[in-house]
Amino acid sequence: MANGSERIPIYTYVPGKGATEYFAALSDESPTHSHFYHEELAYTVAHGASLSGSPGFVFVKSHGIAKAMNSVVASLYSGCGAPLLIFTFEDYAGVSSDHPFASKEMLTSIGANVISADLTDLYQKTRFSFELALEIRKPIFLSLDAAKTPDTSLFASIKSLISTLIQSHQNKFRPAARHQALLNPLLSPRFFHRIETLPECPRDLPPVLKATAESYEPYFDVMTQESYDWITGDAGTSSLFGLPPKNLINVCTHMGGAIPLAIGASLSGAGRTLAVSGDFSVVSTANLALTEALRRRARMDLVIFRNGLAAATGGQIVEQADLMRQLPDGVKVFEVDQPQRLKQALSENPPTSVRAVVVNLYENH
Repeated sequence: MANGSERIPIYTYVPGKGATEYFAALSDESPTHSHFYHEELAYTVAHGASLSGSPGFVFVKSHGIAKAMNSVVASLYSGCGAPLLIFTFEDYAGVSSDHPFASKEMLTSIGANVISADLTDLYQKTRFSFELALEIRKPIFLSLDAAKTPDTSLFASIKSLISTLIQSHQNKFRPAARHQALLNPLLSPRFFHRIETLPECPRDLPPVLKATAESYEPYFDVMTQESYDWITGDAGTSSLFGLPPKNLINVCTHMGGAIPLAIGASLSGAGRTLAVSGDFSVVSTANLALTEALRRRARMDLVIFRNGLAAATGGQIVEQADLMRQLPDGVKVFEVDQPQRLKQALSENPPTSVRAVVVNLYENH
């Protein structure tokens, strides 16, 4: 894992009134080329940086927060390692949106920490929000009026403030605690009525999960031998290998989150990064997520377990053609059906962009 002094803060945004102006003023990146196409990915990439120990900053309109809520809810449970600040721009009158909508009530209804700010106290509220996020290790939402934009001098002051806060507090940034950040619906009371101690995977899993996990285990033995610094997972059976004795998956938030979480970690300097996912999760989000990884030249590996169905949600069929269509040009793709071949694929030279290995388990069903 890279040291705190080597970590890179991550700024993400989706174009919109307020978000574009703030991103252009507070980040060092071009708003013309650095935009995201979808708010859930923008949010999850910044959260991925935060979980791995680097600050994340998100700039989105209120409507975009609604689109990102899957990831937002997960982030409240998994927490953060370094501050995660979300500048949310409310379009109260619907001037720059399809209709009026404010996200503050929606966010507070799920227990999010929302701080309202205006131009008179934005500097102070930014400082307070950063320090609160660091103290409680949770995302903090700054609610702002999209119609009101700071002048150049205020923007410059806030940018300088953020830089100072990062420098003065970076010794407190750390990766999120593994088992707190391993959100997995498979560990719900429908399987484990009460958890006194963490179960071991696959030994202690209920029968409905154990057989699938046992088929994965030889491949996780291979991944354990590789020198990854940070490993992200999806809300599926494979993320149960974040449990003892392997303790391999660092974080897991929501279905489809593994790839954007890994992008954020990789871009922020977390070291050699791996995303582990299942075929259903990949089909749900991977095409756009991998497009973002390629656009940003993120270096990461992706292991996809192809068992031909959604094992975590009732066995819905996942066609191979649907899976392969999610891997865009530019991703180096391997298909393997034995642990030794996975080892060969991962042991090649470190990827210059994204390397995806599809583990074909379908014939084992």
